[in-house]
Amino acid sequence: MSPTRTLDKELIIDESMRNSKKLIERVRVLLTYIKVVTGRGLTFDRLREYSVSDEARMIDWNSLSRTNKLYSKVYKEERNLDVIFMVDISESMTLGTTKLTKNEYAAILTTTLASTAIEAGDKVGLVTYSDSIKEMIEPEYKDSVPFKLADKLSEPEQYGGKTMWENVSDKILQKFDQDTFIFIISDFIGESPALYDFMATANEQFRGVFTIMVRDPRDSYLPEDIGKIRVIDPDTGNVDMVDVDEIREEYNRRAMEQELKIKKRAESTGGDFFKAYTDKNFVDQLAKYLKRREQWK
Repeated sequence: MSPTRTLDKELIIDESMRNSKKLIERVRVLLTYIKVVTGRGLTFDRLREYSVSDEARMIDWNSLSRTNKLYSKVYKEERNLDVIFMVDISESMTLGTTKLTKNEYAAILTTTLASTAIEAGDKVGLVTYSDSIKEMIEPEYKDSVPFKLADKLSEPEQYGGKTMWENVSDKILQKFDQDTFIFIISDFIGESPALYDFMATANEQFRGVFTIMVRDPRDSYLPEDIGKIRVIDPDTGNVDMVDVDEIREEYNRRAMEQELKIKKRAESTGGDFFKAYTDKNFVDQLAKYLKRREQWK
């Protein structure tokens, strides 16, 4: 089953570039990102070719006079990572009741963070998955990578199926090495012991795991006075008529319990957790989270 509407690649790119600039301008997230995700040491190690994201104080001006090229100083504790975005493309991600469906929102969020990672000097890759791994873009350090990700995530034909972590986890763990930072981006609809096992193992094996829950407001709660509605099962496509007033309390309780369980599991294994709703811009919320996270380290 394909999404109800085609994803707009230009919208994804425009929004991600605008959001990326907001993050950098408002909280100097580039510096925060380096401290929180990668870290930086103090002992000189070597010189490498200058990147536009490098701070001016890191430039080795002596090498410029000798070679007529810009080089930056690298320190032994400076860690350039492979930042991998694991994006859920299952059927439930194509749904939504706000201006953006969950997959559109996730695509904008992913491309925004990819731009920030590239600015920080890290390589960026992409894994899309549902019942199996669908696409894998090898990590690269190029300005064009965010556009490549936007292009891939705007392909409507790739979306569908049910998320099955038992078919995904092992391949990720075998593919990437310890200098990898994983972002898991999904609505996390339904229980998955295989996901929890992956979180624990990935946090031991990789540099870090950042779990981002993308939710439509109706994933989390049902308002009053809706009456009867037609509900589509994202896995089977079956349509049922449901009286919202009869199920609201139980639905809201279960949704809250599931979200809290995923949050606790993500954090208890040493990872980070952030929840974003599709009717709210994630920039300010994520910026505040990163600043708080920096203070914890």
